[in-house]
Amino acid sequence: MMSTQPEHNTPIVPTSSNVSTVDNQNFEPEIEEENNGAFYHRGAKAFPQSQISENGKAEQLLQYLFHYFGSDYLGIPTRNDIVRENENGSTSILERALANRENIPFMPTDIEESNEYINGTPYYILRLYGPLINGQKAVVTITGIKVFFDIRIPDNKDIYLFESKIKNILANEKDDKEKTVDIGKIRIEHIKAFPIRGYHTEKKSYLRIYTTNTFQRKIAFNIIQKHNLETASDDRSTYYRKVAREYRISLTGWGVINNYSYTKSSSLCSYAFRVSVKNFHSIEDLNEISNLFPTSYMIHDRTLVLTWDIETHTERGVDQLPRPWHSEDNVFMICMTVHWRDDPTPLKQICLVDVETEPDPNWITIVCENQTNLLKAFALYWRALAPDILQMSANSRQSTNKQILRWNYYGNMGKSPGFMGHSSDIAGNSHKVVKENECEEEDFSRLAVKIKISPEEFFISSFLKLPGCIPIDVRASFKKLYPRSEVQKGSSLKFYLKMCDLGGKIDMPINRMRDYYKIAKENNSIESEKHMREVAEYCIIDALRCQQLMVKRNVINDNKEVASIAYVSLFDAHYRANGIRRPVTGLDFASLYPSIFMTYNFSPEMMILEEKTATELQQKGIRLHKIEFTFNGRILQAWSVLHENKIDKKGLYPLVLEKLLDKRNKMKFDLAILSKKKEYMELVISKMKERNLSLTDAIDNDLDNAENKEERSTKIEILIPFSKDYNVFITEYESVCFDYACLDSKQKAVKVYMNSFYGETGNSLSPFFLRHIAGAVTSAGQFNIKLVAEYILKKGYGIQYGDTDSLYLTCPEDNYKKCDLAYRNNSISTLEYWTEMVNITMKVMEKLRNEVNTYLKIKSRSTYLKMAYEEVLFPVVFTGKKKYFGIPHEKKVNFKPKKLFIKGIDTVKQGQSKLFITIGERIMWKAMEVEDNQSLHKIVEDVLRDAVTNSKQWEFDQFIQTDTWKPNVQNLTVQWFIERMRKTYKDKIPEPGERFSYVIPKTNIDFDLSGKKLNLTKGDRIEFVDVAKELKKDIDLSYYLQNKIIGLCARFINYDDKYQPSLSDKIRQLKDSDEKYKQIDEYSQKKAKKWLEEYVDGLSSISPKMMLNCGYAYKRAYKNAIKTAQSILHQKIGNTYEIFHGGWLNFEDFKATNTVERLWEKFVEYARAYTKNDNLLISEGIKKSICSDFTKHLNALIPIIKKYDASFHQLVYHMRYKEHVSNPDKIGPPETVRKNEIVVKQPIISNITKADQLVLDSFLNIWYKAVDSI
Repeated sequence: MMSTQPEHNTPIVPTSSNVSTVDNQNFEPEIEEENNGAFYHRGAKAFPQSQISENGKAEQLLQYLFHYFGSDYLGIPTRNDIVRENENGSTSILERALANRENIPFMPTDIEESNEYINGTPYYILRLYGPLINGQKAVVTITGIKVFFDIRIPDNKDIYLFESKIKNILANEKDDKEKTVDIGKIRIEHIKAFPIRGYHTEKKSYLRIYTTNTFQRKIAFNIIQKHNLETASDDRSTYYRKVAREYRISLTGWGVINNYSYTKSSSLCSYAFRVSVKNFHSIEDLNEISNLFPTSYMIHDRTLVLTWDIETHTERGVDQLPRPWHSEDNVFMICMTVHWRDDPTPLKQICLVDVETEPDPNWITIVCENQTNLLKAFALYWRALAPDILQMSANSRQSTNKQILRWNYYGNMGKSPGFMGHSSDIAGNSHKVVKENECEEEDFSRLAVKIKISPEEFFISSFLKLPGCIPIDVRASFKKLYPRSEVQKGSSLKFYLKMCDLGGKIDMPINRMRDYYKIAKENNSIESEKHMREVAEYCIIDALRCQQLMVKRNVINDNKEVASIAYVSLFDAHYRANGIRRPVTGLDFASLYPSIFMTYNFSPEMMILEEKTATELQQKGIRLHKIEFTFNGRILQAWSVLHENKIDKKGLYPLVLEKLLDKRNKMKFDLAILSKKKEYMELVISKMKERNLSLTDAIDNDLDNAENKEERSTKIEILIPFSKDYNVFITEYESVCFDYACLDSKQKAVKVYMNSFYGETGNSLSPFFLRHIAGAVTSAGQFNIKLVAEYILKKGYGIQYGDTDSLYLTCPEDNYKKCDLAYRNNSISTLEYWTEMVNITMKVMEKLRNEVNTYLKIKSRSTYLKMAYEEVLFPVVFTGKKKYFGIPHEKKVNFKPKKLFIKGIDTVKQGQSKLFITIGERIMWKAMEVEDNQSLHKIVEDVLRDAVTNSKQWEFDQFIQTDTWKPNVQNLTVQWFIERMRKTYKDKIPEPGERFSYVIPKTNIDFDLSGKKLNLTKGDRIEFVDVAKELKKDIDLSYYLQNKIIGLCARFINYDDKYQPSLSDKIRQLKDSDEKYKQIDEYSQKKAKKWLEEYVDGLSSISPKMMLNCGYAYKRAYKNAIKTAQSILHQKIGNTYEIFHGGWLNFEDFKATNTVERLWEKFVEYARAYTKNDNLLISEGIKKSICSDFTKHLNALIPIIKKYDASFHQLVYHMRYKEHVSNPDKIGPPETVRKNEIVVKQPIISNITKADQLVLDSFLNIWYKAVDSI
């Protein structure tokens, strides 16, 4: 038996039963009295009657003007009305199919996870919302979805015993939130499958744990996780993504349903279908159903889009933004346009306004009298249209959307209007439903989400998320397409329209708009109504431009393709993903700064610093290049005389640089020939080694595998002359390598020399210093990189990262449509798919490079500025500013390169240990694997786990690091280390400025004898490599991980949302984007490091918590050792034991560096206590006498003390051993203790001879005698 209850209180406007059908072109209002609360014809209140009759035009406009007074009825066109006007026969085809119970095509746009109760038990269901072929809205409830996760059965465990154990765990245990599973609803199945990790020749046994819903699944999974069991099918994010993948349900592409039941005319959806998951299928090829449904209806689906813009007002001053919590602020206008998804032309346009406004034939104007009615009218119109997509305006000068949504017509901030109903009204089904995943991180009623625009910037998008409607923040979409750091500081609707070659906004300064509204509100007139029509046009155009932008850049379709491939929703594609991974190509300026010198003729003798002189020269027809840049808060200006490509006009710097460039280009040409010869010969040598081939066979094999005739011909020319004799071949190869190295060094030297021109012009100590040239070069570089960025963005390319002289680009998505389709249809493997994407990218980028260089030639009127690309990176990972790695593909695709392309990652820095480099490279190589689908976070976890748990894999040399001793540099670690070495290994001290190698071995002790933790610095611990080897010291892996490697790994994972500052954090409010990025990066890096420290600690046998407990236990052991020693000594030597453990003396006092001085200090303390005189003074004569007596006894006492010290250490170690035996869980078992500190039996400490006792007694007598004398 099924029951019904609302799922959750989502604000949805209920449907009124008497909504009439209205035609936009012939819209006749229902005339009612004002007090009845509906509409009335504008009539006399709008214009004097005489004026209306005299003005035919005004009378004609009245058909586009209506008044609304707050009822629940809004007589405007609904979605079904729009469908009827534009269905082109599709409705009859749909109705025929429904009548015959034929398959029905359906386009999902939004999803909702829910539960339905059957006999009191909640079962998981998935709802999909979207249009049918005619544009009517439908909701499809999918049932029969299995909810489960798997537990691997250990190889040595009996399947049925293990199942019994799991049942017992689930039945009796709770998760971290004290929640339990309903064990009666748990079903367990035995399956066999190949594990995702590691190579296996046969399938392994698993228990599949079925639950009725994802809430129970989460509880069960969390309970199982406590037992460190291996799990699979264990996605922890929203479950619908797993459902989509496993049942092959496209959440953004056409699907077809069969064997369904349905009801008609639910509140916001014309049809509500109910279907089993096995009867919902994605359509791979529209031709599959073209015999029933013409493909023309589905190529451009009827997804309905509502765009809107809002205008607000405040009386608090021009410089203040209107805010919903200020009673004097208000919303006075909302304008909307309605479209099919791919059409920039609006189906309808509506303006809601709260003051009298002149109507316009291009849109319907509804005067709502006040803010309350206006907002209610907006909600009613939203309800009437039930849009699939809601596009919010990109106008950044208005209040944020979150603030707008907090306005409501009851005047209470942050509350939803009372008439907005429940989400069950949307679904229109008869089952009791509750919101699924109520404890999950994704909450579909949220008002704001954080969108990652670029590695250094996040954007907060605010909206009201209702089931069945995807809110899209247009500004956020375009910030992702045009990252602020790549183009300009700032983003606005005007800027994006310009970039897309669309019409601009209407010029409406905020001051003018506020004046127009204030006058219209206070004193209505014909003139004020005309002015308000201008404001309405401004607002309508802003809303319209949203759709035009989205269609121009194909944003929604691109996101749908991303979502379709990844099996995620359109909401995820817009708000979660940064797009499917695409190849990235670096487009670099060739020798940018030298090229700028040559392009703009920058040379001291061609520079003009006075504006007057520049003007005079320009008047004479001499072409100049103006230079302007900021230095120390001042704007500096200068001009250079352009050479116009005439040799006699070129300056000294450009002439020298041009000659150097020609020389380097000739070297690079020759180098390319040598490089190819070297590459082909190395390939032959590798085949000889790997396949044990002869020289002739290796060459023949290489020729047989040539990619084309041209390559084969080149190889024959290079290899055949040396194919007869191996020694001749090797001699020639060595000669080629030598020539290559020499020539490469030469061309690099020329490059350094060319670049030094810029450095010297900016060096104030150089005779070539000229700040204006240095600033001119920098500003020209910025100008040209920006120029190229704008050019390629207009062509549809995406910029992933920008630098001083390079841009890392992705191609327009259209280039990959064919291979995307083939991959989705499983026609090609992942490797084939990736290969095809890289090949496409190479071809497209080669064409783009030529186009960019032609563009630069036109813009600069010279041929010096050129861009080139050397490799395509794919896959590629950006981990921060100027930090990325990937697989480089040069000339041909190669997913198995010898090394990765790495920039900015710390593994390439000098002085790192091999351990550091190895772990970093393992992570990066794993992330590059074709078939690896793990997140980078998971890869880092696995690599670190292996590093810790399999520590025997590491060799001594992998821990070696290097540093440089610079006596005048305040490197405290190195300086203290050198100071230590002076005392023990003076002959090993490096020369100043010389690098030395070192390691960090384990410390001999972590605690002193009393149990106090020793906090040694790095300078205390490091040792020369040969010293550590000679002394056979063990390396401290934990130190390397905690102090070096975790910082590297944090760089790989700090992208994760859990390490990012919250939306309310003050960092998010920073205006300077560079500073904001810096602080966000530092914050996330710190949080990621902290998480990794805890993670690594958890892998170690001795955790920080255990070390803390050890401190407590060892202090307790020390006290127990003292008590035991005191008892034993008292029995042996009586009160003389006080020399070892007395109230004023302790055997440790005799081990001090200056023993006599230490004993005197103790004596004074005892004497003052004995005489009860805290100010007791002792003359120097008496002190000298007493200290002399102490000194006489030391020679005899010290051997006794040393003997006792050794035995007491053993006693302390024994007491510690007992602590480990008693508390193995808290401080570790005895096996974790160093071998030399494991003392099982209590040692003998009473080996004090009679001769020893006489010495001790004599000293104690002197002590007491001295006190008595005072």
